[in-house]
Amino acid sequence: MTPLSHRPSAITLEPRTLWLYYWLPAFAWLVLVALFSNQPFGAFNTGNWLRQLFDLLHIQMSEATFRVVHHFVRKGAHFFAYGILSWLLFRAFRKTDTEQKAWRWKWALLALGICLLTGSGDELHQSFTPGRTGNWKDVTLDMIGAVFFQLVMVFLAFRKPSVRH
Repeated sequence: MTPLSHRPSAITLEPRTLWLYYWLPAFAWLVLVALFSNQPFGAFNTGNWLRQLFDLLHIQMSEATFRVVHHFVRKGAHFFAYGILSWLLFRAFRKTDTEQKAWRWKWALLALGICLLTGSGDELHQSFTPGRTGNWKDVTLDMIGAVFFQLVMVFLAFRKPSVRH
């Protein structure tokens, strides 16, 4: 096993510091996702916050349009929160593995598995939280975001470098 500091693209840090550098953001994002699962981030409250933001920015719209925008903001939050979680987990697995490669199935599947467990646990928790509802469709949306971010990483890992003249 070669020391992490001898890998060509690794940051030169001690193993413990390297581990914290890559895993701390993933764990912090998991905590953030868990916090968003609580009552203060239910639809009623986020609707009030969004309405206040629009008022502050002098954006006016009908109630029907607001409901559509609010729906897409909430669903977009699922997509991006789990996409970012997937990316952070992949990054942590990749950068703390002894085998330095651009992309491996193992890292992607582990990241997606953790996203699935987190999303499922999140929705289960919400089903018992006043003012929240658990919905399997949100887990599906979480996973679509996570898979999308993984596909972007595959594309970036295997694209051919452009030739500069």
